[in-house]
Amino acid sequence: MNQWYFAKDGKQEGPVTAHQIAALARAGVLHSSETLVWRDGLADWKSLAESGVLEEAGPLPVAQTANPYQVTKRSRSALAVERPDAPLEYPGYGRLKYITVSIVATIVFYGLLFVGIIGAASTGDFSGGVMALGFALFLIFGVFGIHIAVRRLQNLGMSGWAFLWLFVPVMTIWISWRMMVCPAGYEDHRTLDTAGKVLTGLFVGFIILAVIAQIYVGLAAA
Repeated sequence: MNQWYFAKDGKQEGPVTAHQIAALARAGVLHSSETLVWRDGLADWKSLAESGVLEEAGPLPVAQTANPYQVTKRSRSALAVERPDAPLEYPGYGRLKYITVSIVATIVFYGLLFVGIIGAASTGDFSGGVMALGFALFLIFGVFGIHIAVRRLQNLGMSGWAFLWLFVPVMTIWISWRMMVCPAGYEDHRTLDTAGKVLTGLFVGFIILAVIAQIYVGLAAA
């Protein structure tokens, strides 16, 4: 099998096999349209998609391991090079699933609360019924929110207990960014894909707008 080289962060890496490059691509460390690769016989460096290295690698075998998600403290990219047959999928909720479930849960929560308020308004009874409904919804969706946060953090390669950062001032911004923006296994490979970079821009823009709005309200109330 040919020996391949690839460019990563402005540095030439290799030699590695086609299987190892395919494993790194599957881990999200290398990108088919952005990463340049080369082997002896090629006139120039080519993109991963154009080079034919993935076709040369073929399908990767699945490792027979008791716990495919157990990794050492080494980076996931290093693991992929050393064990190209190791499964690199992460459990839990991926980025798109987490965002979708969060949006749907928020809509359902406020929808049910709105229905309860409308019902109370129609009967003129705003006593304990609305308060009980609000508390029940808050409890149910609070537990569900913790569940999806834990599953998302596991997908990032983090401990589920990291959801507690959501209750710490300032740190809640950092952990929310990770859950909303970062691709699977980010704790291991620390690489943002294109979607992650776009979402990061939107995330930062939203925070800036929130700060500006807060300053404006403060000045208006002064």
